[in-house]
Amino acid sequence: MKTDPHEPLDPDTPVEAGPQPHGDAPMEEQVHGVPTDAADSSPRQPALPIPPRIWTALVLGFLALPLAGLVQAPLLLPILMDRNWSQDSEAMKANINADLKNPGILLYALIASQVGFLVIAVLPALLSKEPWKQRLGLRRPEMDAGTWLLAAIGTLLPIELGAVAITLLVKAGWLPDVGDERRGLSEGIAAATGPWLVAIVAAGSILPGIIEELLFRGYVQSRLLKRWPPAAAIGVTTLCFGIAHGDVTYAVFTLPVGVYLGYVAWRANSTIATMPCHALVNATHLSLMGFFQPTDVRSAMIVFAGLAAISLPAFLGAVARLERRRPAPHLASTIPA
Repeated sequence: MKTDPHEPLDPDTPVEAGPQPHGDAPMEEQVHGVPTDAADSSPRQPALPIPPRIWTALVLGFLALPLAGLVQAPLLLPILMDRNWSQDSEAMKANINADLKNPGILLYALIASQVGFLVIAVLPALLSKEPWKQRLGLRRPEMDAGTWLLAAIGTLLPIELGAVAITLLVKAGWLPDVGDERRGLSEGIAAATGPWLVAIVAAGSILPGIIEELLFRGYVQSRLLKRWPPAAAIGVTTLCFGIAHGDVTYAVFTLPVGVYLGYVAWRANSTIATMPCHALVNATHLSLMGFFQPTDVRSAMIVFAGLAAISLPAFLGAVARLERRRPAPHLASTIPA
């Protein structure tokens, strides 16, 4: 072996490996002077889940009525085409209310209004990164059939509380009387008879029971529950639900039932759970207007007492059963859209 440091080495002569820094770790395995195995041995923090955005749910919830109106407008053109638009607003309202006494027009208007809500609920869900059924809360309810039946019957109690509340508030002068649109709807249902009345009650019960639940307890509340505590998510969804009914007095009327429906959907972890509840409330309300409308205070009190006797035990039983189960965690999703 050559020992002269100035003499060039033969390329075939093996070279003795010199000392490597940091023990035996070769240079190519060093990262900034630290062995890679030492660098890789440091504990890694798990990535935090990305919270889902909620602004889409809030915008859709609070603007549900005008957004649905944009969808409904083309559907209502056949009714509006023969309008005399030079009339003042009061004359226009009177004509619309007169049209609603035509059962065919009333039924068509009910269906068109629900088509608008259906589009603004399903279309954003289809555009979401989350599967659309999951986005709308369409999963099997986490409750047995007995609890489901009690929950549906129990929904009649909050709607009675809403009726009592607006009656007292209107008499006290804190709320205006129900608006012309709602009054025209009530008069139209009361004027309908026979198969037309049955069809109107069915459409006004089943369609909102499914579609409004998809929108409010499904698209809106299910997303808010992934970012907010249940009380806040249910409260804001209920407020959106009330605003979507247009009339301020009628919105107050819907608040107790909105809270209850939100509670049931949260506890059952499903929008499907509240669909029959909502449909039953609407069917009862519309049937009282169309089939069994009380004509005096005594008759109204008898109807109220009868409904309370049925709904109060069911309400208490449903809440007791639902409270026994642990609700799904409301911060479970990491899907951003």
